[in-house]
Amino acid sequence: MNERRQHIMLISRQLLIYSGIALGATSLLFAGGMWFGRNVFITAVVFGCGIMGGFVSIQQRLGSIEDDELDILSKSWASVLIIPLFGGIFALVLYVIFLTGILDLPIFPEFYIPAFTNDRAVDLPAFLQQTSPVSGQDMAKVMFWSFVAGFSERFVPQVIRSVTSQADGGKGFQPQPPDTVRRKRPARRPIRSRRTTAAGDQSGL
Repeated sequence: MNERRQHIMLISRQLLIYSGIALGATSLLFAGGMWFGRNVFITAVVFGCGIMGGFVSIQQRLGSIEDDELDILSKSWASVLIIPLFGGIFALVLYVIFLTGILDLPIFPEFYIPAFTNDRAVDLPAFLQQTSPVSGQDMAKVMFWSFVAGFSERFVPQVIRSVTSQADGGKGFQPQPPDTVRRKRPARRPIRSRRTTAAGDQSGL
């Protein structure tokens, strides 16, 4: 029991250090954007909030993790960082989904996206630098949902499955080759059954 407590304390210290580094990096992005008078890359903020959500998720689950997994986490810093890293990636995926407008609900943020001029040298930098939430409330929503994406590992995969299932239903995917194969197989099976039946009748005679 004491060894389990030591593992939890060691992992908690690692989480505190790593989360402090992530929070400090996110704060530097804000300060740098304000100092140089440029728009902050919203993607960096989203990624940072997702990482923070992953760190909090690990901390919340430490009490229910088995001893073997605790031993691995206490001895490997990579195992501690993998979940927050995936949390940041999930937050970026959710951010892209927000930009597409697929999730059009009041609880999700709205964005200002600069118009494209068909000049890639201008459009891409403008998209990365000028895309931003339309209001302070939307910015708070971005940070909240980015944190949720990192905190709940199943949230973004569930959103992706929901979107893909709606797309499949809308397009009405009906692959013809698998259907034709399935229709031919029942036609072949009765023929084989008849042969076996006929052979059985002859043997009976």
